[in-house]
Amino acid sequence: MSHRRVINAVLWLCRTGSPWRDLPGEFGSWSSIATRFYRWQEDGIWYSVFSKLREITDAKGLIDWDMHCVDSTVIRAHQHAAGGKKGLLVRSGAAGAGSVRKYIFELMGTETQSRSG
Repeated sequence: MSHRRVINAVLWLCRTGSPWRDLPGEFGSWSSIATRFYRWQEDGIWYSVFSKLREITDAKGLIDWDMHCVDSTVIRAHQHAAGGKKGLLVRSGAAGAGSVRKYIFELMGTETQSRSG
């Protein structure tokens, strides 16, 4: 299995927030993709990739270190987002411990923190 296919699968998972088992067959076996993802995570490959991407984009002047943020006030919630049962502490499987999306987003957060303060 090519590295490109693994990266595309991980990007698909980040974009959709889906769990591993919902990965489309076009990417190959979800368990093979997951195994390689976690192996790369343990080996620090993802950190290296994001560091290099940050270095390249910063050298081209594509990162504004004084102004970058995600503002949830412009993200519309689903129409059924309000009014659910209260008091339940159930987390989505896609955002659970060890999920691809959570790991990548956390890594992106540490990689893109402002150096100016």
